[in-house]
Amino acid sequence: MPLFRSYRKPLVLALVLGFLMFVFASALMFTSGYLISASAVVVTVLALHLPLILVRVFGIGRPILNYLERLESHDWVLRMTSKLRVRLYRAVAPDAVRLRASRRTGELLGLLADDVAHVQDLYLRTLFPMTVSALLYVAGAVCLGFFSPALLCTWMLALGAVLVVLPCASVAVVGPRERLVKRATDELYADLSEDVAGANDWIYAGRETERVEKAEERLARRAKLREAIDAFDRVRDVAAQACFLVVILSLVAWAAAAFGGAERAGTDAANWIAAFSLAFFPLMDAFVVVPPAAERGLASLDAIRRLNALDAGAAARPAPPTHLPRPPYDVVFDDVTFSYGPGEVPVLRNLTCTIPAGQKVALLGRSGEGKSTFAALLRGDFVASAGSVTVGGASLVGAGDAAARFVSVVSQDAHVFDLSIGENVRLGRPDATDEDVWRALWRVRLAEHVQNLPEGLATLVGEGGCRLSGGQRHRLAVARALVADSPVVVLDEPFAGLDPTTERDVLALVADALADRTVVLVTHHLAGVSAFDRVMFLDGGRVALDGAPQALFAESERYRRLYELDNPFETRR
Repeated sequence: MPLFRSYRKPLVLALVLGFLMFVFASALMFTSGYLISASAVVVTVLALHLPLILVRVFGIGRPILNYLERLESHDWVLRMTSKLRVRLYRAVAPDAVRLRASRRTGELLGLLADDVAHVQDLYLRTLFPMTVSALLYVAGAVCLGFFSPALLCTWMLALGAVLVVLPCASVAVVGPRERLVKRATDELYADLSEDVAGANDWIYAGRETERVEKAEERLARRAKLREAIDAFDRVRDVAAQACFLVVILSLVAWAAAAFGGAERAGTDAANWIAAFSLAFFPLMDAFVVVPPAAERGLASLDAIRRLNALDAGAAARPAPPTHLPRPPYDVVFDDVTFSYGPGEVPVLRNLTCTIPAGQKVALLGRSGEGKSTFAALLRGDFVASAGSVTVGGASLVGAGDAAARFVSVVSQDAHVFDLSIGENVRLGRPDATDEDVWRALWRVRLAEHVQNLPEGLATLVGEGGCRLSGGQRHRLAVARALVADSPVVVLDEPFAGLDPTTERDVLALVADALADRTVVLVTHHLAGVSAFDRVMFLDGGRVALDGAPQALFAESERYRRLYELDNPFETRR
């Protein structure tokens, strides 16, 4: 509604232009009907001078008004929805982590694509034509009321059925089916997005045919629902045409009675019969769209409710911090407890730890112990259920894009964009020079491979980095963090695609390259952690082991067992 109010004047202008366009169209048919009848009986063409002028005025004016109406209505609607998209993206982007955890990819695609289009349709194809038709309905009733009360009653009853009864029937009958179609479409989006992302796995598992059949089944179910809607629409359209026929026959009968008869023979009164009868035909285009517009309006209102729910979640985000981190950039978890929702088991429980600026920490634990949650809390993506998390004396919750200035994250599923190698590395710092990029690539042992490529840094890597191996994609993601100037770097299992030897080497290189920064490595095993200053082991949402790798190996039996499991050959030697 705020966007709607900000465009009141363009909306009113578009409505006036739309109303006048139909008035000109009706007037064109009115004068044309008179002109056709009069031309058959007049003696001189001079008697047709005024009707000819009016036909030209209305004939030229109608397309001009139609063009101006389309220009104005589409302009303000597209401007409004573009602002809505910006507002929606701004609402979604800061909550990307939360939304990915609570919504499927296909559902988000439905919100960003279909639902915004439905909002556009609400104004352009629902409210606008319904308002114009209502204005024409009232104007027609006022005009006909001067000529015949009976004609007025016929107009109001027949067209009232088109404007009220048929739209209500459409909403009652089609509404539930449209919701089922929307649900089927969302499920199809979700399944197809997952199928595309995991296409190789389905093929390797020999279940490609099964997935295709499932998608075809969903398409068939959706098509069946759509066929039922189309069948009702056809019946409804026939009913609307019957109402129009009643109005036309009433106009013909009234005009024949009012202007016909032997007593008017030899006058031009009979010329008005065709004029009044034909004047209604252009107005049918305004009224016939109202019932389907009501159907679309119902879908649009559902879309607005979904978008408002998403926007309400965005409105509930914490306010930006009062101040940003300052040196030294110590990371402090103070009695932190976190769960993903009310009533759910906490992932972290009363966790307290301090990571001094410049320290290299390896964070270990079994799957589901909260390692990635630890990293998300550090960056401010989540809000602790209890306690506080600060970097450099300030919380990054609500900091938005500013958080990237202080914490860089290389995630386990870091995305490689369909850009050049240089552009992918510069994602960490857009103003990085080629020298900075090459230095980062050398440190992750990717520079030699890039040098051998025909276009070097300008080489396109393809969608999702398909022209690179899995290990190379991980190294490219690490290179982003190396060119960034953030004082804290979180490595969330970024080396899963590397062999153990290369992983140790890259870890040592990363630790050396980031010697002046705080590094938190989230990992499942102990390979290469000897290059780090400290090891923290999470168990049950708490810190179970904490200390330097060498000290833990000497003092903790549990740590030695874990180390032996990860390095069996090294232990035997």
